[in-house]
Amino acid sequence: MKKSLFFTLVLAAICLMPSCKKYASEIAFGDTAGMRVATYDNTDMQSAHYESYYEIDLNNYGQCDIKLFSQLIASAAIGDPIVSYIKCKNKDIALLGDIILQEHYIHTDTTVTVQEGVTFQRITKTHTCERVDNTDIVEDSEEKLSLTAANAGESFGLENSFLSTEVALNGFSYGFCDDPESWGTDFVTQQCDNYNNDCDYFPLNKEQYVGFKFNKNGRDHLGWIKIILEENMGDYYVRLIESAVQK
Repeated sequence: MKKSLFFTLVLAAICLMPSCKKYASEIAFGDTAGMRVATYDNTDMQSAHYESYYEIDLNNYGQCDIKLFSQLIASAAIGDPIVSYIKCKNKDIALLGDIILQEHYIHTDTTVTVQEGVTFQRITKTHTCERVDNTDIVEDSEEKLSLTAANAGESFGLENSFLSTEVALNGFSYGFCDDPESWGTDFVTQQCDNYNNDCDYFPLNKEQYVGFKFNKNGRDHLGWIKIILEENMGDYYVRLIESAVQK
């Protein structure tokens, strides 16, 4: 009897240890009950190498787990757009969304005009993630995360899909044309490429939540970050407001 009571007490003591702590398998965005919460402002934003960024340390180990950054993409062909991303810096972090096979298409248009006896032919190739018509060919494909942008009160759980990756919050459209090529004196052809901003889209200028799963000490913790993607004249800046992870 005493031996049985002893083992019962030992088992109870073990299950009171932190390793036996039960975590909710589903949480709601914006709910801070049972969460470790951190708030941010512009003074938490850092800058270096043509980018401004936030680093989130979820486990208080002094290392970055999630990085949010707005990066200047300098190019003579496309100008100087600023695009924002979320990146998992810790392999134990995974973002909430749908894992999809994203196909990239090429839609081709050809226009021919005649001016003063010279025939001008322009071939325009539009690179897009949405098929314009059934004749478009597949340029390539990639497995990627279609990031979930959520509102306060919506819920998610461990049964959802997550991926440890880098996600562009919003891409940018650009195009350029090669120098014309001529055959003889009466025919000129030119090729142009347009890249459409339809692969990545995150709601603009409103508070939205992004969920994540964080594996710590062999256990999955759920959490969320609250951000705003701000658009200004074709540039996209990400601003971090709050982060929360299960204690």
